[in-house]
Amino acid sequence: MIINSEANLGRVISRAISEGRLDTVGRIIRLIHGKAGGATLLGVSPITDYVIDGSLMEADDLKAPMAFIASLNQVDYDGGYTGYTPQSFVSVIKDKVKRMSIDSLIIISLDHCGPWLKDKHVELNLSLNEAMDECRKSLEQAIKAGYDLMHIDATIDAEASHPPEPETVAERTINLIEYAEDLRKSEGLGPLGYEVGSDRWGYRDAEHVVKLVSLILSGLKRRNLSIDVTFAVGDVGTSVKPGNRLNVNRAIELVNALSKHGILLKVHSADYIENPQDFPSIGVGGANVGPMFADLIYRRIKELALIESSLKPRESSGIINALLNELSREPSVLKYVSSIEELKSLIGDSREFLLGLMTRYVWSRDAVRHALSILKSNLRSINVDVDKELISIVMNSVKHLMLNFNLQGSLLMLKQPATWFTF
Repeated sequence: MIINSEANLGRVISRAISEGRLDTVGRIIRLIHGKAGGATLLGVSPITDYVIDGSLMEADDLKAPMAFIASLNQVDYDGGYTGYTPQSFVSVIKDKVKRMSIDSLIIISLDHCGPWLKDKHVELNLSLNEAMDECRKSLEQAIKAGYDLMHIDATIDAEASHPPEPETVAERTINLIEYAEDLRKSEGLGPLGYEVGSDRWGYRDAEHVVKLVSLILSGLKRRNLSIDVTFAVGDVGTSVKPGNRLNVNRAIELVNALSKHGILLKVHSADYIENPQDFPSIGVGGANVGPMFADLIYRRIKELALIESSLKPRESSGIINALLNELSREPSVLKYVSSIEELKSLIGDSREFLLGLMTRYVWSRDAVRHALSILKSNLRSINVDVDKELISIVMNSVKHLMLNFNLQGSLLMLKQPATWFTF
């Protein structure tokens, strides 16, 4: 966990952690979740520095905790599409927290670590053993970098024509957790939190999710692995698209079933969610948001590019063309369209929506960075601060979610010693 020990809240919380009174990330998450009216931890995909900065600033404003949930595609030992390795990512967050005087608690989480859940695993046609070895390598880097919570997701099987059965998913999940725990202990590091399951699994009913969790817990016990499974993920009807809604009845069923094991429900794909106020009220423990931010940033960039065009600058940024050119060379876009030709043929709102989501893959590319620097220079002449504009877009969205998730002021609970032993 990243805390500014020089700030007001940070001093109190960091002291409690160092003294072992707030000893695990799971305990802290459950304490926050126990706020009156419930509270749902917001997890944000760190797809650009604008998303990182805006999220940190809003967490500071609201005195709320937050989590950065970094997938293997985004942040990994090879740099991912953000260009960050786990080590450099954690270092950058620490630097930003200190430099920006952020008085919050930042949880760093690995998202969807499992075989074939990194695009390169599929592109390279890795076998199960090869993909599992890659996951172990990614886990090692994340643990050594200081991540707090590991999402182990073994629900995909690229070698089979049907979804893996709960027994198979449980076995692979436990194998990766055991590796992580052996490494953690050998490095002399403190306890980790874990998240299991997925909304991407072919079996989407609550019965299969509960069976999977039971198999994982019993398997961990047989191997004498005493760990904290903080979150479990299941399909609750959410998907990354406008009009997205949580299926409240399905979520309540999972919340109740998981609570019997002391596990919180984590909702994935909460982008564009229309009923965020329902999350804390029914007991959802966490919710992840990511691709939506790329879309929001892209749409604002388009508006800024039009303003730039009206200025008739000596050198135009060509920012939209730079994005399109880089996307045309990005294999990951084929998760959304069958071919680059199909991407180019799209028109209207469907084209803009998909382009917005896909831009997350290329914001760190040199050509895009160069175009963005020209755009910023051109608009500076009319006192438009592009960085501030894009950070503001993120802050507004994060604020909306945090307020509806009842996170505002929740860190103040951690200043009260009486709450530390409630859960």
